[in-house]
Amino acid sequence: MSEPDKPHPAAEGTTLVSTENTGVMKQRVLLAFLLLVVAGALAWHFTRSRGGLLGNRLGDLAVAAPAESQFLLAIDLRQRNRLSEVVTMVRGVARDYPDLLSSEQPLTEMLEEMEKKAPAPLEEMADWLAPAGCVAFFPRAGEASLIPSHPDLSAPFELVVVLALSEPTRVLEQIGPRLEKSGAKVRQQGQVTFWEGVSRGTPYVLALYKEALVLSSSLEGCNRSLEALQRKTPALAEQADYQVALARVQHDQGGLLYLTPGRTLSALSKLPEARGVFDDQTVAALESMTTLIATVTPRQAGFGVECFLALDAASTSDWTKALLTAPKSPARLAALFPAGWGNYHAINFPYFYRGLIQTVMLAPRARLQVGAVSMLMQGSVGFTPERLFQTLTGEVGLSTHLDPGTAQSGVVLLALGLKDRAGFEKLLEKLSGQLGSLQALEQEGSSQVYGLSGLPGARLVFLEQPAAVLLAAGPSARQGLRQALDAAEGRQPPVAAEPVLKQALEASGESWVAMSYLDLSKASQPVLEAMKSERVPEAQARLLRTVASELSEARDASVLLVEPQGLRFRSFGPGPYSLTFTGGLLAAVLVPNLVKARGQGQLTACQSNLKNEGTALEMYAVDHAGRYPETMARLTPNYLKVIPNCPAAGRDTYSESYQVAPDAFTLACRGHHHARAGVKADHPAYSSVRGLIQR
Repeated sequence: MSEPDKPHPAAEGTTLVSTENTGVMKQRVLLAFLLLVVAGALAWHFTRSRGGLLGNRLGDLAVAAPAESQFLLAIDLRQRNRLSEVVTMVRGVARDYPDLLSSEQPLTEMLEEMEKKAPAPLEEMADWLAPAGCVAFFPRAGEASLIPSHPDLSAPFELVVVLALSEPTRVLEQIGPRLEKSGAKVRQQGQVTFWEGVSRGTPYVLALYKEALVLSSSLEGCNRSLEALQRKTPALAEQADYQVALARVQHDQGGLLYLTPGRTLSALSKLPEARGVFDDQTVAALESMTTLIATVTPRQAGFGVECFLALDAASTSDWTKALLTAPKSPARLAALFPAGWGNYHAINFPYFYRGLIQTVMLAPRARLQVGAVSMLMQGSVGFTPERLFQTLTGEVGLSTHLDPGTAQSGVVLLALGLKDRAGFEKLLEKLSGQLGSLQALEQEGSSQVYGLSGLPGARLVFLEQPAAVLLAAGPSARQGLRQALDAAEGRQPPVAAEPVLKQALEASGESWVAMSYLDLSKASQPVLEAMKSERVPEAQARLLRTVASELSEARDASVLLVEPQGLRFRSFGPGPYSLTFTGGLLAAVLVPNLVKARGQGQLTACQSNLKNEGTALEMYAVDHAGRYPETMARLTPNYLKVIPNCPAAGRDTYSESYQVAPDAFTLACRGHHHARAGVKADHPAYSSVRGLIQR
């Protein structure tokens, strides 16, 4: 038998090499595939985080601001709202409250006029814009600050406004021709379309680049913003100070304010007028304020506010050292204030006093006066504030309360945390010349209530837990103090138990220097009750009910904290939104209408006074052979008990205007007291011939 065929050596070697190459190739293909996957994931993550030219987060909008920017204001609500929805909401408000902004021109007419001038319906135009944009200020070329080096010089800064666009093509097609028609010069430079023109005497430069619309008053400012957007020059978003500041606050959506106070304000020291006002200590304090950043972040039921002022811990400034010296003060006094009052405010008194003193001493001319004031206080009352601080924990609490059902009501409650009661009482004795001596008044439960002879009506109580002194003043001082004692002894809920304030207290620890709590639905109840008694139009009455409903959710607490690198302000709860919403409506709608309603009521009462006086004058004439009295005073007390006061002026404005002839008289409200009701001066009036003359 022949031997089995064996592979040829060369063929065998070829097979082995082919197998090895195939394995290596598979590994390379797999590695290349993995690299492609990783590269794709990184690219997706990068583009997702950048969100296009202007990014997709609030802080990203700084890519449109040059690196030298010393002021940035940005707003970004792209993940929450469409501008067309806002326009629809405004139309609804215009329909329900047509005279919201002006009683002369309804809001609906204003919108109609805007739409006539617009190239498309407002809702459609609104969707051309994304709800995001920023305003940036930065020094002009060759300048170091936003502040001029001499008062006579023009502003040494550039200003740009950048708007994010959803449909840049529509803006180009619709807005561009209108700008050209108004006289603007258009030119194309690469991917950028420029319009240069004048509006109401002010030059402007408008540029469209991808999904960004840049507006500036000069070509230089516009180009510097575009260069930052095109990554040709560094942007503010890339600066270390900005990135550090941004990391200290929440900044995904909402509003953002960024400043460089030290770099900007230190330029003031170079002004000729600053000589004698600024010196090295002043400049060191200003330069220690490296950055200030504040954000407003949307929440489920409103907005939260956060702010951080970064201070240079290595600064030699005594002012900076005072601000960065964190007090150790546990917050205890909130347990003494009734929750039903709806407001509470507290500060660390020694911290603010020392900060104030150091602030005053930033001016060289004030330093000697500060020392003199301390000496005067020692000489007049026998102690200095520092001696007072030795007897206190530093915590000072304050609250106020009004009773809408009582005409003369109100109490202010002040609490001081005590560390040395005996020492504090000795200092009170030294103040007896100003405040009066302590006098035992009555017993409230287990607490002895004292009065101060120099403060009639005030009530004072010393407490053991927490160690504090309570001082109540005002028409309702006694009732207010009783309620505070009930809260301190657990007979009614204290404000410290309110969830939003409790959250703020727990978050602040012992490094807080100020805190505030406000339940607007409770604190504003007296105001709302007063409004209900006024003559308010039905539309405004509906708005008042809406405001009252909104107030039911308006509870906010805020704290100011001292941290190693600066000061932090934080808000808890939906209060800032509610306060802004309510305050804006009250200022823009309710208050003017209430003033108008009150003015109309005062006019009606004044007219009634004139009619009554006219009737009294006629009765006098009947009893005196047809002759009217020489003066109004002769009408009292037989025909009028007293000469009435004009309710708007608060005094008798009629007697001085009285003029009499043998068979006629004229009478008027002298002065211009009814302007709110649209009445000219010296009116309303009354005459024996014409009767009431209203205007």
